[in-house]
Amino acid sequence: MGRREHSVQLLVVGIFDVIQGLVALFRADVYVVGASGLVLSTDWTTGGCGPIAWGAVMILAAASLYAGGGFGRWSSILAVAINVIAQFAFFPAYPLWSLLVIGASLVILWALTLG
Repeated sequence: MGRREHSVQLLVVGIFDVIQGLVALFRADVYVVGASGLVLSTDWTTGGCGPIAWGAVMILAAASLYAGGGFGRWSSILAVAINVIAQFAFFPAYPLWSLLVIGASLVILWALTLG
């Protein structure tokens, strides 16, 4: 697979992050624990803005990777690595969704570091 395929995968993960943030903003009752049970104790409004903003960063990294060049690859690696760590913070709230995003992110990270 080439960088264009990886950029599409990264775009999908970025969209997943945006969806996660939108759900936190508009349907907080979906989550398993309250906002006080998260690693970072916050309300769902703040907790929803983070994934939306980070999803936008992931989408920009996907666009940069699609355009080519070393900057796109390294910025994508950094964005995906930070996303994996951030998903662990969200894990208690919705474990299945976090596992899905962590798994997809790790596949992308492996593919980008492979070559």
